[in-house]
Amino acid sequence: MTIRKGLLPALILCLLLLLPQGRAEQDTVRLLLTKVETTDQVTLSLDGSYSIGQTVFQRGTKLKIASLPEGLFVYYGGMAMFCGREAVLCRHALANSDQQLENGIRFSGLYPLYPGDLHITVRDGQLRLILYVPIEEYLLGVVPYEMSDSWPLEALKAQSVAARTYALNRLRGAASDYDLVDNTNDQAFYGIQAEHVNAKKAIEETKGIVGIDEKGKIASCYYSASNGGRTETLSSVWSMEDVSYLVAKDDPYDLENPGSTVRRYTVAKDLSVPGPLERTFAEKASEVLGTVGEQTQVLPESIHAVTDMDILSDGKSLAVTLIVPVEKETDEEEIYFGVPSGAPAEGALVQTRIPVRVVYSLFPEIEALCGLDINSGLSNEIITVRETETAFVIEGRRFGHGVGMSQRGAQQMAGAYGKTWREILAFYYPGLAFRENVLTAAPTPSAVSDHFLVSPGPPATPTPRPTLMPVTESESMGLYTVSVVNIGVNSSLNLRSEPTMNGIILRQLYYGQPLVVLEECGDGWLHVKTDSAEGYVMQSFVERTLPSPPPQAIPSPSPQGS
Repeated sequence: MTIRKGLLPALILCLLLLLPQGRAEQDTVRLLLTKVETTDQVTLSLDGSYSIGQTVFQRGTKLKIASLPEGLFVYYGGMAMFCGREAVLCRHALANSDQQLENGIRFSGLYPLYPGDLHITVRDGQLRLILYVPIEEYLLGVVPYEMSDSWPLEALKAQSVAARTYALNRLRGAASDYDLVDNTNDQAFYGIQAEHVNAKKAIEETKGIVGIDEKGKIASCYYSASNGGRTETLSSVWSMEDVSYLVAKDDPYDLENPGSTVRRYTVAKDLSVPGPLERTFAEKASEVLGTVGEQTQVLPESIHAVTDMDILSDGKSLAVTLIVPVEKETDEEEIYFGVPSGAPAEGALVQTRIPVRVVYSLFPEIEALCGLDINSGLSNEIITVRETETAFVIEGRRFGHGVGMSQRGAQQMAGAYGKTWREILAFYYPGLAFRENVLTAAPTPSAVSDHFLVSPGPPATPTPRPTLMPVTESESMGLYTVSVVNIGVNSSLNLRSEPTMNGIILRQLYYGQPLVVLEECGDGWLHVKTDSAEGYVMQSFVERTLPSPPPQAIPSPSPQGS
C-alpha cells in the first residue's frame, strides 16, 4: 500500500487520538458495575463519542457485546469485531460545536447516562463491566441518589465533599482492577440525569475540595442515612482502629428531624389484651417465680416499669417489671404491691401482687418481637423507652452504621438552622481539615473528526424513553388514577417499598406513567399500583387523571373506485 507523503502525519495524529490516554491516579474512579444486568452479553447505546481501538463509532450507535469461547465480540451495523479478552470503549472529548450534547453510554433498559470509558472482560462466564469515570462526573451519579436533589443546597454540598473524599480515599491502585462498586457497599451510583440540577450545582461549587486528617492524608468520610441521635466510632461498628475525626457523640439534629427513621412498639400497662411481646411475659415471670404456693402458673396483669439497660454498650438488654397476682404466705419483711396497710400476720395465706423483674435481650429478642429491625443483618439500632399515662413506648432508631455524617442530620442542620456545608462537616468530622483545588478533572482523548467515522449513517435520534408500565384497571369505588407529571420530562420518580424517603427503591417511574391510587397514606404519600408493580410515591409529583370522554364514532369513508 502506498501512502502519500502529505497524509502520513495526519494519519499518525489520527491514530494517536484514538488511543486511550494516560490518566493521573486521583482523577478517575474505576467503578465495578453490579446493578447493570448482564449475562454473557450486554446491549448498549453510545450516546457520545466513542472508539474501540482504531474504530470510531457514530453517536447513537447500538452495540451488542458478547462473550464466546474465542473471546469478546462486538456486533454493530451488521458487522462483528473481535476484541480478544478485553474490550475497551474509549470516550473522546466532544467537538466545540457539540458541547451541549451528552457524552456517555446507556445500557439497555436503563435511562441514566453512564459517562467515561467502559472496560469489559469475562469472569466465570459472565461479562464484567468496569467504568473508568472522572470523579466529578462520578459524583453526578452519586450525590442525588445518596441525598434527595430537593434537599437544601448546603446539605448537598456537604454530601458532595464527603462523597468525593470517600471515593479518593478508596482508590486501590494496582492492587485491584477496580476501586469502588456502584452499590451501598461503597456509594450508590445510578448514572447521570440532567434534571438533578441542585446536586450538580453543589458538586460544581465544591469542586476539588476534599477532607484531610491531621497528617494531611485524605480522610475516611463515612456517612449513613440516620444515626438515631448518636454517632459511632469505627471500633464500635467494625472493630477498626479509631481515628480522631470519627467520634461517638449525641446528635440532636438527626434526633429532631421528622424524616429520620423510627420504629415504635407500644406496650399497654394493662396486660388484659396481650400482644406478641406481652405474651412472653407469663413465661418469663414463671421462670423467675417458679411455683408460688399452690400455683404452678402465673399471669402478669400489668406492667409497673420498663427500663433500658446498657443500651449503648455491648451488653444490650431491656428490663421489664411486671405485677403478678399470687397467693402466698406472708412474710413480715416483704412489702407487696396491692396489700393495704395493716398487713395480715406472718404466715397467713393472702392474695397479693408482687413485682417480678425480667430481662430481655434487645438483639434479637426485643427487636424481633417488637418489629424494631431497621438495619437488616446489623443489630445496631438505638433502643429507648418512654412512658405515657397508659403505656410504655419502645422506640428503635438508626438507619445505617451511624459512623460519621448523618444525612438526615445534615438536612436538618441546613434546612432548619441555616448551617453551611463547612459547619455540617465540622460537626460530624470534628477536627477535619479541607484541601481545595485537588485535581479531579481527568483529561479526555481529543475530539475525533467526523471524517474518521467508520461508515456514514443516519443522524442520531433522541434516546427513547423506557416503555411505561400498563394500567388496565379502571377507576372503581374508592380508587382513582393519577399520572407522574411534576418531574422533568427526562427525569424519573422513585417507587418505594414504604411511605418514607428511607423506603427501598423498587423501580423508577417515568414522566407520564399512569398509576392507580389504592390509599392516601398521609404525610404527602400515596399507595399506588400498576399492572406489574405496587408501592408508594410522593403525592406532590403526581396529578389526578381526568376520565377521558367517550370516543365519537368516525364515519366510514365512502367507497372509492379502484
